[in-house]
Amino acid sequence: MITECEPTIASWSNDGEVIEIKDISQFESEVMPKYFESVKFSSFTRQLNFYGFHKIQFAISQKKESDNDSKKMLRFCHKLFQRNKPELMADITRSTHSNSADTDNQEQAIENLKESLFKTKQKLSSMANECHLKIDQLENLFDERVERVKKMLEDDSDEEIKNGQEGDDSHDHTDFDLKQNPFE
Repeated sequence: MITECEPTIASWSNDGEVIEIKDISQFESEVMPKYFESVKFSSFTRQLNFYGFHKIQFAISQKKESDNDSKKMLRFCHKLFQRNKPELMADITRSTHSNSADTDNQEQAIENLKESLFKTKQKLSSMANECHLKIDQLENLFDERVERVKKMLEDDSDEEIKNGQEGDDSHDHTDFDLKQNPFE
């Protein structure tokens, strides 16, 4: 089809690995009716996609400044669709969910991601449990030390009462036994 087409409408790229549709309206009206039931270019591109063709951008450096139509040109490629290698075309198949290697790879990737996500959730849950346990331990330790300090202050206050220093505001209430660290 591309080889028999008028080069101003569609042709192979210089390397023979890309088809170039240069005039979409002429391609639609003159070429497509010879080979396809549908004469809509959008249907043609959809079929190309089903068969694994990829639309590629036309590099600006390859455009001729005088070629105003180059902006409208579309390029498609497929690793098994190459000029002068018709034997490769036999392996081009329409993508379906049952025979697509890409789908199998995607499904395997999804399963791998699900497994990784599950393991990550387990780790996160374990870490959260450890954090809660540590927080509980710290809260208990804090409560114990607060009680220890209260007891020390009460003992100090009781000793002051015994010594008759009750009501003496000039006395510093921080003179408890520094040999015993309340935070140990």
